[in-house]
Amino acid sequence: MKKPLENPSIALWRLIADPFVVPESIHRCKLNDWQLIDCDIAGCKICGKIHTCCPDKCPLAHIEGMQVCEITGFCVKHIQFADDEYVDTVAYIRMPYVPTHRSIEDEQIEYWVHDVLCSERSRASLQADIGKRTARMCAVFMRLAKNYKANHTPLNLIDLCAATAHAMANIKAPRVMSAQWMNSLAHRCSEHAVFFCRTFLDTLNCTPPAVKMHGFIVGLLYLMRSGMCIFGNIVIVPRVHDLEDVLPSENQVKTLFNLSTKIITEVENVVKLALRSVTRDQLLTMGFEQQ
Repeated sequence: MKKPLENPSIALWRLIADPFVVPESIHRCKLNDWQLIDCDIAGCKICGKIHTCCPDKCPLAHIEGMQVCEITGFCVKHIQFADDEYVDTVAYIRMPYVPTHRSIEDEQIEYWVHDVLCSERSRASLQADIGKRTARMCAVFMRLAKNYKANHTPLNLIDLCAATAHAMANIKAPRVMSAQWMNSLAHRCSEHAVFFCRTFLDTLNCTPPAVKMHGFIVGLLYLMRSGMCIFGNIVIVPRVHDLEDVLPSENQVKTLFNLSTKIITEVENVVKLALRSVTRDQLLTMGFEQQ
């Protein structure tokens, strides 16, 4: 009798993972031992045992109405409802609306803000930007000095420094501050972010999905560089002084925090869209202040 052909994916995995440390019959596979082969197939790196997802064999976790295999993460079964799930003998009580971002605690918001402002990778990014700016300033200085020489103009160091400063005026001058100073700034920004989320998002019911809240908070932090006002003088997002100089460059958002570089624009659009139907008096009632 011919042996049934093995799944090509499993056969390929065996060729790559072989040899195995212990025989399959004496090893008790743990969750960390499994390696994913396909969406519903995993193999033990220690003994070579193969796990194929099946509702009767998988270690299951119940997540949002689904039964998910703990080994592969594959959804093996949806929760089935009985025929008489809905009956007309139950009194319906309307529950108050609970915003979805309530699962994002204040501590989580504070962590994200501190991660942007106080993490070592942000500090390293600022130091790299300082180095680039210094190199550019030297290049500008030398170019201007050569222009003086080419025009046979007497070299005046004060004028040369002033011309260099003028040429660099529109280029960001990042600063690396002490840990204590950065923690104090992060605490202020966290308070603004928590107030905004709990006041603005709760009232207008425009809460982003929980998985996008990280990006929303980071984008909100970058908006605090210049702030946002409406109706002339009502502050929606406060301007935090010194924030511009200590935030990593926008083009580093993807590298440092694994977020889209468009996140700042996206957050600004979300806020402006939500403000279309809000009056000045409503904003003042919500607690937003005037300049």
